[in-house]
This record gives sequence, C-alpha cells and structure tokens, in this order.
Amino acid sequence: MKWLQAGIAACIVIFMGAESEATELLVGLNPPDGATALAKRFHVTAGTTVVGATIGNNDPRTVFPEVLLVRSAGRTLSEGVVVASATIVEESSPGQSAVIWDPISVTEDGDYLVVVRFPRGSRKQGPGDGAALRASAAASEHSSYIAGSDGSLNEVSVDLHISLLTGNAVAGKASPDSRDYQAPIPRTFLARTGGSPASAVVGIRFGLERPSFIELSIYDIAGREVRNLLREDLGAGEHAVNWDGRDSQGQDVAAGVYFARLRTNQKTLTQKMVLVK
Repeated sequence: MKWLQAGIAACIVIFMGAESEATELLVGLNPPDGATALAKRFHVTAGTTVVGATIGNNDPRTVFPEVLLVRSAGRTLSEGVVVASATIVEESSPGQSAVIWDPISVTEDGDYLVVVRFPRGSRKQGPGDGAALRASAAASEHSSYIAGSDGSLNEVSVDLHISLLTGNAVAGKASPDSRDYQAPIPRTFLARTGGSPASAVVGIRFGLERPSFIELSIYDIAGREVRNLLREDLGAGEHAVNWDGRDSQGQDVAAGVYFARLRTNQKTLTQKMVLVK
C-alpha cells in the first residue's frame, strides 16, 4: 500500500471532551501534508471469525478514506500483512463509523491491527473541528498507535474507541476473549458475498440496524422486477440469501447485469451484480 510507505511527518493532537463519561478525549492528526493513520492492536484467538470493526468518531461529516485489518508481525506496518481493506468508510450512527469485510477465519492465535487512515489534508485545530477518533484516557500505553512517517507504530497513552466485530459477536454469542471486543453495532448494508464477481449463482448478504419489514428483489438493467427473493419481517443483524438465476416463473434468465434492491422501513439500497451462464 503506497500510503503505508510514504514519508509523512505527523503530530497527534488530543483534546479533552465532555460528551459522556466514557468519551474523555478526541484524538486527531495534524499532518503537514498528505494522509496518515491511527491504529489499535487486538490479540485474536484461533477459531474467531472477524467480520468488521466499529470506530468512534467526532464529526458526522468525516469520511475515512480507508480502514485496514493488518496481521501484525512486528512494530511497523511494513512488517504486517493486509488481510482486509474497506474504502470510503462513513458514519453508520451518531458518533460511530462501521466497516464490514468478507469474513476472515483466524486459524492461529495472533495480533491484528485495525488501521484507520485519515482524510488527505485533514487539520485538527480544536474540539469538533476536523477528523478525530474518540478515545479514553489511559494511564499508560494501551495498544493504540499513531503511524509514523516510516510506518513505525508509536504508542500513545490513550485507548482509541475501535472495536473488532466477530462472527461470534454478530451471532449474539460470547467472543473468544471478551476483553478484546465490544458488542457490535449493526448497520444497514447490501453486498454480494465473497467469491467470483461473475457466477451462475449469486450470493447476497445484507444487514439491518433495527428490525424491519423488508423486500429483497432482483431487477434487470431496464428496471423490471425479475424475481422477489424475500418479503417478510426480519430482526436486526446480518442475513444472507442466494439467487439461482431464475425469474419468478422459475425460468432461467439471460446472462448479463442485474441489480439486487433491498427496501426497509428506513431506506432503499441497490447492489449491481453480473450473472453468467
């Protein structure tokens, strides 16, 4: 990743906040040029499935350019391996951004970093001004870092409000190490499942931030409904369904571009798909 290797000098700027007892600090960056990042380390045990992360932020206008999950091998980013990446990470609820990756199964115990890249040219001048992450005061280093210009991870004496989302946590079960994780905050999204972008069977994954009556349908490129897949009340959380490439009469449809459309009580989302035969 070019931005991990770029020579960026940056300073960390910490302001006292008073929004709540749990949020004592806002941690921002004031780089002289370019973009830089903050990170938090987690120890993840074998058998855990990592599906995303939540990030406490201070400004609903902030759109973080990229969030990475890095399997850590040392004290610098360059020693790690990027295992997941999400771009254009926006606020999912007041004071909270969220990112969902394709599920990652951890086969052996190890350390992972959630790396949050800041917008290019961001300048943190005061509380509520510019991009910042929420944090709590810590008496000593607390596995939170600023990424140095050489990719080094420099510990800071705060606890950044970054949490991992795990498959176990999403399913409502206890995570392998509850000290490392907080309860997930669901978000509404619509996406293809992992795998080839062109397939004869299309997997569709979606999430609901709150219980809702939903309709999930397939449309062709002309906007005609091809097939209704779901029309029912569903609870908050993640759901998945497959489309077998057939229309509402059970006939195979032609290969081409189609769209999945999810309607909830709050919003409508659309996802482009390619069907091949």
